[in-house]
Amino acid sequence: MKKIYKPLTLLALVAGLASCNNVAEFQTEAFVAFSGTSFTVKENAGEIKIPVNLVSSNPLTTTVSYQITGGDAVVDKHYTMPNTSGVITVSTDPAKCDSIVVCPIDSTGVFTKNKTLEFTIVSVTEEGVQLSNTTKCKLSIIDIDGGLNLLVGHWAGSDMSTNKNPGGIEFDLALCEEGESEDFPNANVKIPAGGLTVNDAMGNSWESQLDLFLYFDDNKSELQLYPGQVFDAGNFGEGVGVLYISLDLKTTLQGVDEQPVVFKVNEEVLTLADDVWCGLWNDSGFSGYNCGCFLANGEIRKQ
Repeated sequence: MKKIYKPLTLLALVAGLASCNNVAEFQTEAFVAFSGTSFTVKENAGEIKIPVNLVSSNPLTTTVSYQITGGDAVVDKHYTMPNTSGVITVSTDPAKCDSIVVCPIDSTGVFTKNKTLEFTIVSVTEEGVQLSNTTKCKLSIIDIDGGLNLLVGHWAGSDMSTNKNPGGIEFDLALCEEGESEDFPNANVKIPAGGLTVNDAMGNSWESQLDLFLYFDDNKSELQLYPGQVFDAGNFGEGVGVLYISLDLKTTLQGVDEQPVVFKVNEEVLTLADDVWCGLWNDSGFSGYNCGCFLANGEIRKQ
């Protein structure tokens, strides 16, 4: 098939080749937009500034109006705003730009849950300046007493039901630094060495000598203690200690069916999801001796 080139196309090509050494100038529409669609701030941070950008090929300064259009945060309870007019100055000159300023109210020590605010840009003063697609943004005020931070502290369960005598579990929880454990790279919580005491169903008392690593699943509200962790090696000889499991004692200790110990998290209560067995273990596997189990639904409370 013969190709037909229109004269206009050829002229444009020639003109383009002739001007390769010239700097092209592009004209764009001016518009305003939030610099992002979501922001977070901790409740004890003091303040956060949410920028509104003005994009223009020419120097320009104008004002925009915004409104709070959603969220469950309550003014004077969860936050304050120094500028209550709902109008800020935006400019292509950063020195002339304002931001939406939100000051979270510090409620450290009170479990308030995370709170949110939604802001919407509703208008711009300067004619010819458009509203972009990014005219809404969400601010989350993070409750530092919630989520992972809610778990940090001292926990204890006394007179817990077992398959024999009442037992008890007491431990400290701390945040785990990323990469702190090679064996459990996803761990985000730990029981530091020396931070765990267990009184088992058989009357033995155990104390941790090593860090124990756990994972908090915020979506499921579950705290999972990784299996295969020996926390006391001093009572019955070198390399022997107690291992906690949630299924069959012998097969788990042999590595056949390792499952994490799961605690259901409900604010300041941890509830055992399954029966949790205690058993002696050494480098060669199950020793043949168990120390009984803590029964499912046992509660451990934050002190």
